Amino acid sequence: MTIGPADVAVLLHRATPRELLGTFADHHGLSARESEIFSLLVDGLASKQIARELAISLLTVNGHLGSLYRKVDVSGREELFGRLA
Repeated sequence: MTIGPADVAVLLHRATPRELLGTFADHHGLSARESEIFSLLVDGLASKQIARELAISLLTVNGHLGSLYRKVDVSGREELFGRLA
């Protein structure tokens, strides 16, 4: 079989968590701030680091995380990441 100029190759690969964030956030009705915090979680930041990065209190970060967990119906980060995978 010869490949000519009109032939097309399609490569499929599993989406990364980063690539899924927008769709996941829209599907679960996450706010802009919850999505931003979720993105930083995916980057591997701890709650204290997220608070520092966004110049907000740790209490505020934890409040957003609680809201995010309720919307996605999970009990913590591990389960949240499992839903994204």
